[in-house]
Amino acid sequence: MCVSDCMKTVIRGGMAGIVLLLLLSVRTAAQETDLAVWVCPAGGYEEESTVRILAEDYQKTHPDVRVNTKVLDPVAGPEEISSVLGTEDAPDIVIAAPEDIVTRWGSQGYMVDLTELWDEQIEAETDGEVKEACISPDGIYYQMPLFRDVYTMAINYEAFRDTGVLQYLNEDAHSWKDSGFIDCVLVMREHELQYEKKDITVCRIPCRDQKDQRQFMSFITNLSNGSLIDDMRTSYTLSSSSVKNSFAILRNMQGKGLSYAPDMTSEEELEEFLNGELPVTFFWSYYRNRKYADQTDFTVFPMMYPNSKNKPVLSGDIRGFGVTDSGDEKKIKEAIEFVRFFTEDPDEYSRAVSLSQCFPVRSRLKGTYVGGLYQDDPDSRLFRFFMDYFKDYTPTMPLFSELEAEWPGLVRQIAEGNGIGELTAAIDEKLNTRLEAEYGLHAADME
Repeated sequence: MCVSDCMKTVIRGGMAGIVLLLLLSVRTAAQETDLAVWVCPAGGYEEESTVRILAEDYQKTHPDVRVNTKVLDPVAGPEEISSVLGTEDAPDIVIAAPEDIVTRWGSQGYMVDLTELWDEQIEAETDGEVKEACISPDGIYYQMPLFRDVYTMAINYEAFRDTGVLQYLNEDAHSWKDSGFIDCVLVMREHELQYEKKDITVCRIPCRDQKDQRQFMSFITNLSNGSLIDDMRTSYTLSSSSVKNSFAILRNMQGKGLSYAPDMTSEEELEEFLNGELPVTFFWSYYRNRKYADQTDFTVFPMMYPNSKNKPVLSGDIRGFGVTDSGDEKKIKEAIEFVRFFTEDPDEYSRAVSLSQCFPVRSRLKGTYVGGLYQDDPDSRLFRFFMDYFKDYTPTMPLFSELEAEWPGLVRQIAEGNGIGELTAAIDEKLNTRLEAEYGLHAADME
């Protein structure tokens, strides 16, 4: 009904017309309620069309709400959100990682307490390391998790087979025997030198990166069974003997099948792997396996990162919902209802996880995940096995973003031959001094 028709109704109908006009006005106002959902992409949520499916699902049962979505840049996205929090331009809902929603924005007072959504069943179903990542040090749940992916590496199976190095793998477990990774790189190169009369690069280490740094961090910590932080999560430990040893091993392998690439990014390394130019990539995951494995001319064989004790500790992405504190109680209430809709109802939760093409964070789907969502995908079974090695979620450590900013320069300087001990100790001192001053955390003794 147009405005002129409404006015005619008022004139002709008297009080009844006025009541009808008021009802129409209320309905129109209700339909104009907007929710802005901004997404820091991971998995299938890097696609705007995927996020729109969520919005449309919600609007089907909530016709008085209009959901506007925006998929951000994977690197700059968190900073774009940070720049508008506390202003009228801020989104109502974010889909992001715990280190942003909980550690940064929650601690700064920009996020709404979502503890009411964490009932006993959801708490019991949620994986422990995920639950810990979603709760602040003072016990507030600022995040409702949705899905996660796991970081791995991958190899060109035929290249490994043809150079006779499969013996250094535990093929059934997709892991490495003892020093298997090192042996593979050295022997593959020697094989090509001897039989093909050419020198090859088995793997490259990108030194110019803005993303995927956490995957190479995971490789470094596993290689000598170390960690970037201490067990109590009170200090950074890059200068521990295990981490320094990993860097030393790789530097000693330079020119022997391994090369540092000062101007290469992880995306370029991955492209060379997919094109068959590199037999190894450090930057694989379940989502990338689903996206790329069928596009290659060789068999992609996912591998866990090599670990000196054959007990890999894998990491990955966690994504979930957060609600920003806009001060508008009506919008906050509607935003919480949006989060509840996709995390409380089993069917909606299953659909939201399926759209991510990653794994659920709750046991409600775990038992039927392979047999249900991806019943014809054998790689799901493999990556579900990998997920058992997904342990402590390091990025929620305070100042982790500062470590990420330091990381490419650290790798580059080590490649150039600068002192590993001095470089790692300098970063530890810088970060741990701030941890003590700003968070009251005291650095543990180094090994």
